[in-house]
Amino acid sequence: AGTTETALALTTDENATCRYATVAGTAYSAMTGILTAGSGGQSHTATLLGLTDGLTQTYYIRCADTATAINTNTSDFPVTVMVTAASQTITFDAISNKVVTESFDLALSARAITSGIPNGQAIDFSVVSGPANILGSTVSFTGTGVVTVRASQAGNAGYLPAPAIDQTFTVTKATAIVTL
Repeated sequence: AGTTETALALTTDENATCRYATVAGTAYSAMTGILTAGSGGQSHTATLLGLTDGLTQTYYIRCADTATAINTNTSDFPVTVMVTAASQTITFDAISNKVVTESFDLALSARAITSGIPNGQAIDFSVVSGPANILGSTVSFTGTGVVTVRASQAGNAGYLPAPAIDQTFTVTKATAIVTL
């Protein structure tokens, strides 16, 4: 949904090669993640891939100097990366006034949006007030009056909850048709 990679950068006080692992206490020689040294050998970078929104991952770094290759630090330098869940909004179109005998589908007028793109997240609908019932996303009426319905989205590991949006409309009596 959101961030899947980030850059890891560090600076050492002497020329070194640096590696990382996702398990604490991994021996330097067994670390599979490699930080690329820049010119001068003291600036190091790596691209961390496979990140997931809403989760935290710790990387454990060790470095060895390039002069003797025996001066390897034996302690982990932990770096924690936390990827926050993506924010989202709901677009919920205005609802025209209805007649008590009508029913309609709210799903046709509401969409969960992330960065301007529909994200496919389910939207929940509820009656805030008024003579209405909702089954799934279909609204039916139990009488006449003013009805307010709410669209909400709770969020999940990848998305923060969207702010709820209310729409208010009026339900009127049906016009009687008399046939002679």
